[in-house]
Amino acid sequence: MLKSKVLKVRSIILAGGLLAAGVSLFIPLTNSAEGASQPLIAHSQFRRVADPSPRSSTGTLALEIKGELQTVTFDIRGLAQEDFATYFSPVANFPFEISTNFFVYSVSPLDQTNLKQGDWHTRLVGTNEAPPLIPFIDDLTESGPNLFSIGVVNNSALIVGVTNIVGTVTNVIMGIPVPLQDKTNTVSVTMWAPSPALSTDPASLSYHRKATLTTPAIPPVPGAKGMVKYRFDGSSGRSQFEVDAFNLPRGQAPHVFIADSLNSTNYNLIDAGTMTPSPSGRTDKYIRDTQFGDPLPQQVRDAGDLSGRVIEILDLNGNPPFVYLEGTIP
Repeated sequence: MLKSKVLKVRSIILAGGLLAAGVSLFIPLTNSAEGASQPLIAHSQFRRVADPSPRSSTGTLALEIKGELQTVTFDIRGLAQEDFATYFSPVANFPFEISTNFFVYSVSPLDQTNLKQGDWHTRLVGTNEAPPLIPFIDDLTESGPNLFSIGVVNNSALIVGVTNIVGTVTNVIMGIPVPLQDKTNTVSVTMWAPSPALSTDPASLSYHRKATLTTPAIPPVPGAKGMVKYRFDGSSGRSQFEVDAFNLPRGQAPHVFIADSLNSTNYNLIDAGTMTPSPSGRTDKYIRDTQFGDPLPQQVRDAGDLSGRVIEILDLNGNPPFVYLEGTIP
């Protein structure tokens, strides 16, 4: 069972009268040769909120505008639990605002298409607008800085007892109260995915970078070598972030630390996790790949969001810790 990060969810009545009214400014792009609308599409991948955690559940998020139809499709695999739903958050910088000011809003229940495999699927559709169940946005072109998540309400207080007095007779009625706009409940979120910007050519958004790590001025291991590299696939929304180290002392547990900001003089180094040694022990590797449901360091949306941050490979068995390699993420 996956670990969950507890977030706050504000329940709302998803009725047309409560959705923000507005005029869609989306103008479909046209193909001059055919005179037909070019579909706008985007893909993203769900990742776990717990890191490190065993690889198990994976999932994809697909957004598309094609003609009059605007669709959002959720596909989750290997989530062998019950009673999950989809949620939407208008907060762009997850997970840095998961305090009481961070809210996710219920969108739709998930359909468990394969109980044994833990597969779930839901497709939401809107006509000339975003699917009406998604709050705050009128058109899918507005969904870029937001996120979707998979979770379950875990607050049993949602089921309450009501004292009903009729004349001189008192009955206790058990039931679920009508959701109120300002009602705050608790939801355990298991996975989340960034909602990417739509494009007629998502593949053009792909990129990859790499840089060499260096030893410090007084190195504990002068022969150490290393590299940091990452890539983003715009077609699938897949991010890969990898750190490789060579010639480190065998039998140790080196950690990857990454700065929490771009400020070169004022930052905190955050432990991103330990490296895995090769069978020979001469190579250590750290990798996070959203295709397998891995969260990226510090739960950033895409691998390129770490660009410009200081990175160090440390051995915590030191006081202060030994710095094997250091550098800047390209």
